Amino acid sequence: MSATGTWVVPQRAFETSLNDLRDWRQSLAAELTAFRRWAIVSRLIDDHATARLAHIERRLAAERLTVAFIAEFSRGKSELINALFFSDMGMRLLPSGVGRTTLCPAEILWDAARPPSIRLLPIESRANPESLRELLATNEGWREIALDPKNLDSLPAAFHVLSETIVVSAGDAANLGFAADLPERVEIPRWRYAIVNFPHPLLASGLTVLDTPGHAALSAEPELMMHRIPDAAAVVFMVAADTGITAGDEALWKEYVAPVAGLEGTCFVALNKIDTLREGSKPESKVLEAIDGQVRATAEALGVQPMRVFALSALQGLAAKTTNDRDGLIRRSARSDDFIRNASDVLEPHVDDDDR
Repeated sequence: MSATGTWVVPQRAFETSLNDLRDWRQSLAAELTAFRRWAIVSRLIDDHATARLAHIERRLAAERLTVAFIAEFSRGKSELINALFFSDMGMRLLPSGVGRTTLCPAEILWDAARPPSIRLLPIESRANPESLRELLATNEGWREIALDPKNLDSLPAAFHVLSETIVVSAGDAANLGFAADLPERVEIPRWRYAIVNFPHPLLASGLTVLDTPGHAALSAEPELMMHRIPDAAAVVFMVAADTGITAGDEALWKEYVAPVAGLEGTCFVALNKIDTLREGSKPESKVLEAIDGQVRATAEALGVQPMRVFALSALQGLAAKTTNDRDGLIRRSARSDDFIRNASDVLEPHVDDDDR
């Protein structure tokens, strides 16, 4: 909503900023290459500096901007990812809904050097001595499912693999990093990690979406907390209006989100499912009052400013975007323009201090 009280739908601010960032990286890499070659020819640079510049050029060419989504189960995280990034396809890319949700950490990106696919690391790999980072650097032990982006009807069935489970004994589950106080037989995720390689314009511009499903997955994969989440350009933490802030939400926030450096400028709190507050014949003024109360309560519980909490309905937003329903898209979020504008602000070009 604008300062005058009128609803505003931003014009693809995120896409524009992402493309600007890609263009900046490519331009800077080309300038560094030209400078390095000139310095070598002029004998003004030693081998160490030459290697350092070449390293920066490679990073600029390969580095991706990661947006990490963190939430407990049933907060609508996968639905929000679908609505924000893949609604132009007219369908859900990630499984979402009762019995259909992403159960393992998943990276969604596009690498043109590889075919479209879903690479899956079996949960049993946790019993091996190799770290997750080591396993991510190899093809051994992964299962690969081919994707056909031209056949959209085939995608839901292919992506359902992210929801697969297996049944194991309580002892085996504990050995794989799950809670020890479990029934004799327990259902656990079939996959430890997934990498989705999909040719989408946003992903081709350098975006990587990191979907982290709940406290249990993060607890069992400390490398996500130590490397992937802190390295993300932005973190979206999700809670739900129908439940409010739960003890699980607070524990997840304090353990995995609050310690991230620079959180004030890179973290967004999404208060999802505000459509549940509109049920019945409640007048709009009462609905907005309830949303405002939820936003303030969420901000207080997490220790953030209320302006960092964005009230929305991922379910209605996805439906509105897939049908080009502008009025529905506006209603999906109490502050839709602010959410997109703030998300694009984190894409300002930067170079790490170590590479200056």
